[in-house]
Amino acid sequence: MKSGVLLVRDREGLYEEILIDIDYNGFSYDYVKNTSRQVTFTVFQSKYNKFSFDLLTGDAVIVYDGQEFIIKQCTPKVVGSLQTKDITAAHISFTVQDHYQYNSKESSAEYSLDDVMKLAIGGNELGFTYEIIGTFEKKTIESISANDALSLINDIACGTFGAIFYADNKKLYLFSEDEWYREVQQTFRYQYNTKEVSVVEDITPIKTFIKAYGKEKENKDTKSDKSISQSVVSFSSKWTDGVTATKDSTASFEFTGTGVDVYFAKSKFGGKYHVDVDGANSKSGTTYSQKSGTLTVTIRGLENKKHKCNIKFTGTDSTNPNTKKIKHIDSYNEENKQGKIVRKTKTRYTQETATLEVNDPVANIYLENEGDDRYEAVVTYLSPAHKEWDIKMAPAVSSDTIKDKDELLEFAKSQLQDYPDMSLNIIYTGKELVDVRDVWLLIHEPLGISSDVKLVSLRSPHPYTGQPQTLTFSSAHKDMLKIQNQLRKSVSNLSKQLSGVNSTLSGNLPSLQEASRAIAAVSGNIEFDPDKGLKTTRKIKTTTTSTPTTAQTFSISALSTSPSYVTSFLNKIKSGAMETWNTHGILPSITAAQGALESNWGRSTLTIDCNNLFGIKAFDNWTGAKKAYRTAEQDSNGNVYYVTAYFRAYDSWADSLLDHGQFFHDNSRYAAVIGLTDYTAQAQAIKTAGYATDTEYVSKLTSIIEAHDLASWDAAAISNEYVPGDEDSFEETEEESGSVYIGNGSISVVGEDGIESDVITPDGVDLSKSYGSVPDEVIDDITERIDLSADYMYLTSPNGTKFRFSVDDNGNPSMIPVDENTQ
Repeated sequence: MKSGVLLVRDREGLYEEILIDIDYNGFSYDYVKNTSRQVTFTVFQSKYNKFSFDLLTGDAVIVYDGQEFIIKQCTPKVVGSLQTKDITAAHISFTVQDHYQYNSKESSAEYSLDDVMKLAIGGNELGFTYEIIGTFEKKTIESISANDALSLINDIACGTFGAIFYADNKKLYLFSEDEWYREVQQTFRYQYNTKEVSVVEDITPIKTFIKAYGKEKENKDTKSDKSISQSVVSFSSKWTDGVTATKDSTASFEFTGTGVDVYFAKSKFGGKYHVDVDGANSKSGTTYSQKSGTLTVTIRGLENKKHKCNIKFTGTDSTNPNTKKIKHIDSYNEENKQGKIVRKTKTRYTQETATLEVNDPVANIYLENEGDDRYEAVVTYLSPAHKEWDIKMAPAVSSDTIKDKDELLEFAKSQLQDYPDMSLNIIYTGKELVDVRDVWLLIHEPLGISSDVKLVSLRSPHPYTGQPQTLTFSSAHKDMLKIQNQLRKSVSNLSKQLSGVNSTLSGNLPSLQEASRAIAAVSGNIEFDPDKGLKTTRKIKTTTTSTPTTAQTFSISALSTSPSYVTSFLNKIKSGAMETWNTHGILPSITAAQGALESNWGRSTLTIDCNNLFGIKAFDNWTGAKKAYRTAEQDSNGNVYYVTAYFRAYDSWADSLLDHGQFFHDNSRYAAVIGLTDYTAQAQAIKTAGYATDTEYVSKLTSIIEAHDLASWDAAAISNEYVPGDEDSFEETEEESGSVYIGNGSISVVGEDGIESDVITPDGVDLSKSYGSVPDEVIDDITERIDLSADYMYLTSPNGTKFRFSVDDNGNPSMIPVDENTQ
């Protein structure tokens, strides 16, 4: 398949057609590393592409450079008789998001990148496979939520493992950075193959303060210092000072919290207790102990609300030897009836009373952990960068595994970006195409840059247009830091050159910003005037239109507002179109309009491939080169049908223009066309003779002629006032319109007539009034805002040495000592 050709395939895969009539100037292929990869373009409907135009629908497939892209946005538009579709198609690899992984992994575990990819796309029925290229260490991942495959790849494979995701259609590749990037022997060099180089420093993401939370505590509450004293406890009547010896005696109290500690006094006469909260969550036991002390009964895990705690004395502890029944046998002498003394025994039982005693306070309440108390470790970190960027607070971060404060602190540091984002943007004009995997050497002498750069995004135009690529290089801190340091070194060197040098203007100007805004649009030479201060000549640009002959005064106002490709097309064919009137009697307006309509302003595939501007077919009598295309035709009722036909191929547009006129002469059916001087009549005659089957062909031609004032071409050709080779020209000149003086406490404008005018800022401040002398920073600000190419300004050092401060065409500043006699 020829490079640059686009195919469209319907979603069912039944039909596939070459796309023609594409606006190639508006085409772009966009790639952003690990984020997006898509093509965007506009297609114009014509009689040649009706079938392929209709295939352009949502989810249809675009094939470009061997890769498949799925149409995600298709926007039809109708402007007059012109129908277009704006297409945005994403690379097919991004449809992996249509596979969903429902199995979440809740527990922390060690994973390899292969484990992650198996989890992400395992079992997919979309045809996706993967390959890992490079070495990746295993990672501990706390949990993996259910998600679509693309999100898992972006978040874990790319985010956690640092892989670079790229695909060959449905084959997904995960590269390590070492395997992905490859050094090539190519160089971006200032003024050699780069149109524009810019380093953008974005301080928006900078944060200098962060707070980190470690693992949450298993217990969700903490014992508070809130206690329950005996005075608020409801005791039944058998209690005295917190002590009861009566079985089934009760006590209760209310509290609000998530748990409670109830305190009993241990005793050798201690009995059994029962404690519950809200009639549930009960605990039972004994307060018996040979040693005195406090027994704590804890009930936790309650809902954080108001509760009632119930205490009950359930009686004697059978295991307590001190409160068991003791059998006693007492001996005694007793005189019997016979008067004798008899030794007898008597059995009796004794038992110590069991008691239950609550302490005072009776209980302490547990409250739900709040804030930092919920975590095993909490740290805050203030970066040293706050001295440069002030305190900028980042959102809090957390780890479900870290308990140690030192480890948590290192984690917090790793999550803080305390430096600016930097990106390097290049408009590349070289002939060697830049690949997304390339590492090029960037050399930019004025900025002092000499560094390898890694591509992170690019925008490539269609190869037919020859337009430059737009490239963005790594914004990774470690890559851009080298370039940033080189830039700062360059600025530092300039500062050293300026050290000890003061301008002859000094003092204080309160309205520095207003002064800068007032002169921001001024351009031209800058010099120091001893009487009036800093002087710069204002210049304005004027555009004039000239024509080679007096009679040739064609209107070009319509063309000046047309797209560049329209203007380019008309300028390119004008001479040939004018000539066809003299040689073949075809009006220049008709030739131009037919060429524009049939070739889509020179951008159709037929024109690009075959230089065929007019869609002329190659029948049996044609002996030149030809090429077959599928094309749309219309019957007399306007119904569209498709045929495959051969079309003539030419070596150049000039050959196509010449053959166009000859075509009408060689075919007798066009005899009525030759020599007509009215473009509408000639267009109708061409349609009637069968040149085109489009029922709206005449109106389309006349619309183009009238929109671009091509009738003026006819007038010049018919009156023989056109001189071949003479074209409309534009000349841009500069006129000196006066000078701007900044100094001696005011800003004023002096015109060529010597009249001095006030300077009023957009906010209504009159800068012509005295504000004091202009300080160095005003001059610095002026030199930054005004284009200083080849301009100069004089500065005087404290010892009287005079310097000329200049900036050359490459943007390089310099300080040159000046001899007063040679200024």
